[in-house]
Amino acid sequence: MQGRLSPPINGKIQAFPAQNWRLEFDRAKTLKLDSIEWILESPLETNPLWTDGGLAEIRSAMTKTGVRVDFICADYFMESPFVRMSSVQLEHNRSVLTKTIDQAATLGVKGIEIPCVDASAIRSRAEEDELAAALAPCLDRAAGKRIEIGLETSLPPDRFQALLKRIGHPALKANYDTGNSASLGYNPGEEVEAYGSWINNVHIKDRILAAARCRWEPAMPTSRVF
Repeated sequence: MQGRLSPPINGKIQAFPAQNWRLEFDRAKTLKLDSIEWILESPLETNPLWTDGGLAEIRSAMTKTGVRVDFICADYFMESPFVRMSSVQLEHNRSVLTKTIDQAATLGVKGIEIPCVDASAIRSRAEEDELAAALAPCLDRAAGKRIEIGLETSLPPDRFQALLKRIGHPALKANYDTGNSASLGYNPGEEVEAYGSWINNVHIKDRILAAARCRWEPAMPTSRVF
């Protein structure tokens, strides 16, 4: 994952390496890695993905090294989730995702991941509905650009499967994170059986059991504020 070929930033295990991102293409080539995952977080304006000049630099690095950017991990939506939001925030998030889709298509990216874990976790059926409605127009745009949108959630396997089926869009996929699942005590076999056909990317890491902060809670009031 992008950011792990550079020293940690402010103690984070995952962050955009603003000072070293060019070097990471060279390091990935040396390590014989075919591709890296790009991190998109705030401030958006300082990320090369966000400007035409930055895109040109990224394309140059890809051409020089032969290392692709296959996926974009949109950690921005952990800070500004698609659930528990105002109408103004919804439109803003949609505009950010729309631009990310367009920029990704320019680079030949396969997919964009939207984390719905920890602070941005889906905590009720009402929030599942909220997420589905929020993403609908963006999924159509992604399909038109041949970009897949992968959800990374802390939902139990059966609930995640049900959400993917309910949305039922060909551009919608699932990102599987071994660390998040380990921390929640989920059974990998059950997860893969439930939604394996949707998985288009895997994050491999470890976490301590019960370290995750949020589980899906069917009886939780939708008005509760976290």
